[in-house]
Amino acid sequence: MLRATKYPQALHAFNGILVQLRHWALMGEDTAKIATVLDVIEQLPRFLAAEEDHTEDFEQSLLELSRRFPELGIGLERFRRNQAPERW
Repeated sequence: MLRATKYPQALHAFNGILVQLRHWALMGEDTAKIATVLDVIEQLPRFLAAEEDHTEDFEQSLLELSRRFPELGIGLERFRRNQAPERW
């Protein structure tokens, strides 16, 4: 689980990364690069579903992605917002 105050931002962050991955796939980006990102983000839903608090782990995964792939910084930026957009 994540802290209730971060759950909407987590979903918004996850969505941003998925949109970027789709863009990469459509633009013919290296599939090994896409697979590397998927290796990191496949654990994000597990953090959301866990019984214990994984808010910090979720953020660390996003931080790792943004360091390795700056164009994926959208995930970290969205997660660190005080609140998710009203409608997205």
